[in-house]
Amino acid sequence: MRYCYYILLIVCLCSCQEASEQIIAKLESNTIGNYEFIPSKINAGEAISIKGNIENINSSTDEITLHVKHALYTKSYSTKITNGSFEIEIPSVDNQTAGIVNTSLVYQEEIIGEEKYFIKPLDAINKMQSFNGPKDLFAGDDDASMNVSIPHDEYDNPLLPPANVNFSKSFEGQIQSEEQKTIEHLVAYQITNSKQTKGKYLIGSKSSDGFSQEQELIIGAAMPQQFNIELISFHPFADARQFIAFKTTILKDQYDNIIADGTLINFVIEEDGFIVGVYQAFTIGGVAVVYIENPSKELSWTVYASLHDQIRSNKVLLSFSKNVNDFDLSWDAEKQTLSIGPVIGILGQLVPDGTEVYISNTEKGLKDYVYLEEGKYNYQLSFDWKQIKPDQLTVLIGGHEKIIQLD
Repeated sequence: MRYCYYILLIVCLCSCQEASEQIIAKLESNTIGNYEFIPSKINAGEAISIKGNIENINSSTDEITLHVKHALYTKSYSTKITNGSFEIEIPSVDNQTAGIVNTSLVYQEEIIGEEKYFIKPLDAINKMQSFNGPKDLFAGDDDASMNVSIPHDEYDNPLLPPANVNFSKSFEGQIQSEEQKTIEHLVAYQITNSKQTKGKYLIGSKSSDGFSQEQELIIGAAMPQQFNIELISFHPFADARQFIAFKTTILKDQYDNIIADGTLINFVIEEDGFIVGVYQAFTIGGVAVVYIENPSKELSWTVYASLHDQIRSNKVLLSFSKNVNDFDLSWDAEKQTLSIGPVIGILGQLVPDGTEVYISNTEKGLKDYVYLEEGKYNYQLSFDWKQIKPDQLTVLIGGHEKIIQLD
């Protein structure tokens, strides 16, 4: 409601910012009588009275009426004429809204006088309305933010010139100089330019006994410059179990500011010129670290990192060798069970538990994954398996493939 109230007040206040004591003058005597305003100019919340006399009244019960018109309301006040005199009071509660008030004094359906008086806002008190935006700026010399304060009195009337607002601000604990701004169009504002150093502004403002809430303005790093990635952990065997790890160099902008924590970095994997995977990591202290699972077969990868798909790092070439040296396969026709293993690794050892085994038969549409325990696995087929022609299975472990004929 307060914001709507301010908007409406602009209509009635902007035209009266130059109001002075000359706005209201004592009314001259006319053929019916005379009256005057006491006082001619008031502060918000003050009562006002009109006194006068009427000549040749017809009855002791005659009434006189004052019609009041403000930009936000209209009201009427009537009183009886006693011994030719009258006094009409506009109570203080009806004079709380600042602006120009037009009045018409009516007697026996005839307007005997028209004048206006001005309700002036009081000094600012309590909490002022204060806004700033944008609240985040990029480091550099081209960005800026505006802080706007709207001081108001106890009746929510915005103040008029020549009232002032004092703005103060600090940057990373260092207090800046105070700046005084004159209210224009019911508000006062201050422009804060960005800096080449990232940090935080704290901004406050006051006017008379009115104070704003503390406002924050964040100066963040600008767009990062070129960066690189480096390999920090590498397992060269295609076992689909181990992980390789990459980290970026420290990402900074052109002013040497470290970019914000939580910046998303994409690590892209290419195989034979095609993207086969994208891993994501967030920066902490300007550095992003990512862990990528090894492939399951012998191949080569090209890895690079990108930010917003605009800035790309260097490329790193990785080659993976098969992880399995050899393994045995045997078929038990009676039990229809395929025995796999022992599976021997590239170093002459049993491969770790959980090593993936891919079993397939293209004619039957069989595609199945199992996992080794102690270098072995017994795979039992369905009972209608002997109907398949040709009777064979393909087994792939760690990039090493074998085919077994079934009886």
